[in-house]
Amino acid sequence: MGVQLELEQFEELCALYVMGSLADTKDIETFYQALDSGEAKFLETYQMFYRSANLLSGAIDWQEPSAQVFEKIMAQISEATFAGFEAEKIEEEAKEKASMKFKMQRFFTRVKARFSKKDKMSDQSEPVKFKLDRKFSPATGILVAVVVVLLALNGFQFFQASEQELQLNTLQEQVDTLQNRMKSQTTKLKYLEAVNSYEKKVLEFLGQPGLEIVDLKGSADQSISMGKVFWNPDTKKGVLQVIGLAPTNPDKQYQLWLNRKGEDSSINVILFGVQEGQGHFHPIAELPESKPESIDSFEITLEPKGGSETPTGSMFLKSEN
Repeated sequence: MGVQLELEQFEELCALYVMGSLADTKDIETFYQALDSGEAKFLETYQMFYRSANLLSGAIDWQEPSAQVFEKIMAQISEATFAGFEAEKIEEEAKEKASMKFKMQRFFTRVKARFSKKDKMSDQSEPVKFKLDRKFSPATGILVAVVVVLLALNGFQFFQASEQELQLNTLQEQVDTLQNRMKSQTTKLKYLEAVNSYEKKVLEFLGQPGLEIVDLKGSADQSISMGKVFWNPDTKKGVLQVIGLAPTNPDKQYQLWLNRKGEDSSINVILFGVQEGQGHFHPIAELPESKPESIDSFEITLEPKGGSETPTGSMFLKSEN
């Protein structure tokens, strides 16, 4: 019975697969089912995409990004970030003005209430004595008015200084946040440049003629995992591609082993980790065998960090004999 999958959908999955970017579990299962169905349209499409991916690097003239590209990206990042900063600044200033107005109103209300309460108590306790004995000259009245004004000005200056200090602290926090954002964007840009350079080298290697390709399939409980070993018998260099392997813990690493025909011991090839969001290609500096006919199988196990002398952990991927 054929797979219920349109050719156009299969082409999308196939393009992601040959570039090592098909990581979704359901998509991987659908892709495998389509190939296992044996339908000609799926097999022919896969072969076409596979050949195209291998020849892609040789057909493209790779160039390093220019300095203008970096400056343009950073300008766009700065423009968007400063635009958000200005909007936050305007909103913060409006809040500060409203807060300042409220505090000044509350201050003068308290001053007025204090003097009104004092006058009221004096009138109730000694009304006659106040009229007979307390006579204020115009100079005394002026002095009292000056004292009240000075108190009000001191209060205003105190609140103004507090508000200015708060504004400076807020601006400093915004500057720190902006600098952290810029550092984060710069780090991401450098990471993307490194990934681009690495993928370029991988594609160049996959475009070499005479490569040996060995398929790795998952064990019974790891059916969604898969891999490939690409290696050049002349140089003994290679690339390991893995898809569907679970991310490793800090105390664990995957280990690729080579088994020679007629030998019981396995030979360590490379140790590697898998992290969420990273690429699926791992370089092989030197393969311990240059004759394809001498190799019995490859297998991948999960071992303690630093590797093991012989396979001790669970096997996740293995090539067919």
